[in-house]
Amino acid sequence: MSIDTKLGRAFEVFESFTKQGLLAGYGISSNGLANGQLTPQTIMSANPGKGFKMVQFPGNLLERSGLSGPPTLWAFEKEYEISVNRPFTAFDNEGSWRLVEAPFPEQYSAAKDSLLAHITPAPGASPEEIEACSWMSNLVLRIDEQLSQFTSIVHWESELAERILPMIDKEVEELDGKTLELLSNYFHQFGLAVRESGGHLARERVLSKHPELKKSSRFNENPLQQSALEFVCGFPRIKLVSAQATDPSQVEAWATWDLHAGLRLD
Repeated sequence: MSIDTKLGRAFEVFESFTKQGLLAGYGISSNGLANGQLTPQTIMSANPGKGFKMVQFPGNLLERSGLSGPPTLWAFEKEYEISVNRPFTAFDNEGSWRLVEAPFPEQYSAAKDSLLAHITPAPGASPEEIEACSWMSNLVLRIDEQLSQFTSIVHWESELAERILPMIDKEVEELDGKTLELLSNYFHQFGLAVRESGGHLARERVLSKHPELKKSSRFNENPLQQSALEFVCGFPRIKLVSAQATDPSQVEAWATWDLHAGLRLD
């Protein structure tokens, strides 16, 4: 079944709900609008009705094509509301990038040292226990050495779920409760550390793709997340930006940044 046929069937259902007063309107949100895999022509061939009111796609410092290209021009001409998501999370051919800078976690070293101390073999440990403890210690040290290689928390969580945890499950027969507690805390602290190192890598990636920003005092002086949000909000045709925050203080900070009038943050 072609994409326009699938969209057409979905539009028919949503249009019916809109006419019944069950929906105020509907729209489409797709990564394809930003990377060219879904075109305005395909959407229009699916015959959206009068209830079709919004178009949403990713836009950020690294994914820019949708912000001023065909999706925005088409949606503006049709008077659809234009919404952008993922202003702080970008994907390109090098991987995923979190366009946010964060402080290095104060508890990282303590979490690592506590874990390593706990898995040090006790006097009289069996050869099997010594081997398991040695393997686990080497794993922790290897992970620590690779900190700067993770470009984002998405990258780290993917590595943790797909490779590290299955490896532990395969190599270690059973972990006691205290080891699990310390290991979980270390992985959490490592994720926070990735946010710090990943922010630096993301800034370098943005500068490598857009070297003109090296001359921008605002980009060089402000936190990366401020530059990221102000960049997306600098397109006056965009009326809604969907951004994720992990703490109310982050939202309070957004209110002090240079965002254009009439913009709504979700």
